Order: sequence, then structure tokens, then C-alpha cells
Amino acid sequence: GKQLRAKQALKLGLVDDVVPHSILLEVAVELAKKDRPSSRPLPVRERILAGPLGRALLFKMVGKKTEHKTQGNYPATERILEVVETGLAQGTSSGYDAEARAFGELAMTPQSQALRSIFFASTDVKKDPGSDAPPAPLNS
Repeated sequence: GKQLRAKQALKLGLVDDVVPHSILLEVAVELAKKDRPSSRPLPVRERILAGPLGRALLFKMVGKKTEHKTQGNYPATERILEVVETGLAQGTSSGYDAEARAFGELAMTPQSQALRSIFFASTDVKKDPGSDAPPAPLNS
């Protein structure tokens, strides 16, 4: 959870209204008495992402940004995007299947082995208490 200001929550469609504290009870009672439609229209961003064209555009943009940041050194980032896209397009069951396959394949790559080695080596270094020898004097 990221905290939002009231106006941000209203803009995102997370709340129905934003009112001053002094009239909160009156507005709440009025709102409760109103007949509300059974479903609220999706915010513009979600309507765009709900369609295949909007999702394709989003994943293309995120893919380019990820490629730029990782410089192509981490194949997992690309596969993560593919898996999420599969889950959104074909349902959660297909997404979970794609995730399991991708994890199995990626766990066996040379990059994965190298990253695990780096992780364990850095963990070992943190545990090393160092030497008992006194520090050398500084020459300034």
C-alpha cells in the first residue's frame, strides 16, 4: 500500500466523493439514500488496458523500458512480462502455467547460476568478521 491524497483517490475512481469534514455526515447520508447504479464505469486508464490493443501498447512500452534498464543482461525480465501478459490475456490459470514453465527454464540458465553465485558470495562476505590484526595507521 501506497497512500494517496483524497483528490488522487477521487481521480483514480477509488472513492465516490471528496468533501470537507464539516459536511461529511450530511453528504454520506445523502449518498446512502441515493439509488446508485450497480456498477461504476471503469476509469479511462483501466478501460484502455482492458482491451488487447491497450495492453499490447503497454507491454511494448514496458518491455522497451525494461530492456533499456537491464541492457539485455537479464532474460527473466522479458519472460516476466510475457507471463503477466499471458495471464491477463488468457486467464490466471494459463498465466500460472506459463509462470511455472518460465521459472523452470530460467532457473537453468547460465545467468541464473551466476546470479545465485553472486548472491551466496555476497552473503558469505557479510558474515566474515574480518581480521584480528589492528588497523594500519593512516599517513596523511
